[in-house]
Amino acid sequence: MAACQEQRAQAAAQAILAQGRQLALERLGGARAPEEEPMKRHPHPIPCPADCPSPPGAEALDRVLEELACQNQLLLELLSAVNGLTAAVLSIQGRL
Repeated sequence: MAACQEQRAQAAAQAILAQGRQLALERLGGARAPEEEPMKRHPHPIPCPADCPSPPGAEALDRVLEELACQNQLLLELLSAVNGLTAAVLSIQGRL
């Protein structure tokens, strides 16, 4: 009986995760997840000559921003899963 309740809780958590991903995609305007599509880059406000190198560390900073966006998405999914599991546990406790 406990295994059945655990399976129901896991199914509910998976459904909530899927719903969280769908909401995140809708918030992004239907765009793909950050790990699939790189961040949009804005042009430099001051035009540089063709031989003007980018400032040192600019690529590293861009990579950090991309990783932070991915981390934010994962944290949102984790929060959705925790909320789902909490709801499942409270539901089970309410039935007992």
